[in-house]
Amino acid sequence: MVDILYRIMVSDVILLGLFLATACGIMVRPFGLGPGWVATGAVFLATAAGLVTPPEVVAAVGRTGDVLLFFAGLLLLAASAARAGLFGLLLRLVDSWAGGSPRRLLVAVAVGTALVTVALSNDAAVLLFAPAVLRLVRGRRLPPGRFILAMAFMANSASLVLPMGNPVNLLILDRAGVSAAGYVAALSLPALAGVALLLALLALVAGRARWPATPVPPPGPAEPADSPDRRLVAALALILVALAVVDAAAALRGAPLGPPTATAGAVAAVAVLVRERGRLAWLRDGAMWSLLPLILGLSVLAAGLGGRGPVGAVVLHLSDHATTAAQATVVGMATAGLAALLNNLPAAVLMTTGLQAAHHLHQLAMPVIAGADLGPNLAPMGSLSTLLLFGVARRQGLAPQWRRFWRWALVAGPVSAVPVLLLVAHGH
Repeated sequence: MVDILYRIMVSDVILLGLFLATACGIMVRPFGLGPGWVATGAVFLATAAGLVTPPEVVAAVGRTGDVLLFFAGLLLLAASAARAGLFGLLLRLVDSWAGGSPRRLLVAVAVGTALVTVALSNDAAVLLFAPAVLRLVRGRRLPPGRFILAMAFMANSASLVLPMGNPVNLLILDRAGVSAAGYVAALSLPALAGVALLLALLALVAGRARWPATPVPPPGPAEPADSPDRRLVAALALILVALAVVDAAAALRGAPLGPPTATAGAVAAVAVLVRERGRLAWLRDGAMWSLLPLILGLSVLAAGLGGRGPVGAVVLHLSDHATTAAQATVVGMATAGLAALLNNLPAAVLMTTGLQAAHHLHQLAMPVIAGADLGPNLAPMGSLSTLLLFGVARRQGLAPQWRRFWRWALVAGPVSAVPVLLLVAHGH
């Protein structure tokens, strides 16, 4: 019996190490490998070592179907919106409001990121909104790093406002058997308070930062992809509004978000394909398709974590007398720390599995969700949306802001996470 427990503990530790290695591999891109190849390699090693069995792989692929549909739809929407110039048009309105002020533009971008995150998801904010933001910032000859980091932190914080803001929220709600209405009652107000605190901090940073002394150049000629006919822009805008409404209704019913998102993406892609007269190059080159094997790889690795090893034992210990605000705070902080160290997907799997075994998951689901959403503001590998944002920056020839993220995280991480976790725990 002791030998079996020892093997289980060792396998869990190795799987956690593979998660960490995958996150590091995505950051450093060894041999120029994309994120999908890195995750696939980690799954191959885990399977070859017997850490994840073939039945677990098959089960993980089956459970990941809805998530893959969700992200496939987002990728289609992102490529379609970029080709149509939808978010480029919206950003020109934001730019006009900023009036040439880099400080006001940074705040406006943060607000826009929060709105897209609340309406669709943090990953949608990154895939749909961020490419247009970076093109605008580069056209204005402004330092892109500040805008990249503002979007990264705001996407994580705003993902807590509603259940569909982050796929991890839906995973935990499903495991805990908690309704979306209960989520909104417990988390939406603390999350909005956290967004307001982060926005105030970003406004302070924008006000104290040194910006280029030269005047901001006027808008240059629009790219062809940013000058579509108005009917196509209106059609895509209606598709996104309809998707936001349908996703909100699906989240309230506990229904999957994958099918409506994939349908919206397919309709948007067909609309652009008609305009492009069947040309597919924009769809092949304009989307981060390596995201899909990355998600599948992370899901397979997560399937091997049963919460039976040392981390699970710690969770079981923390869940004793879990009805107190102090215990809820500890569980939320522990989830945030795991999310920052590994990624919020394995953090959610580990915490929910351990709390299920202790029969406390239903009571502690909200602190776990808050920790999983806000912990990624403490480290760049914590959320898929941050990794995606840095991937978007790389595709535009910009250097990822790994080191600078760590510096911002020393202040913005605690400011955006700790007050919200305390509010959630004491309202528990």
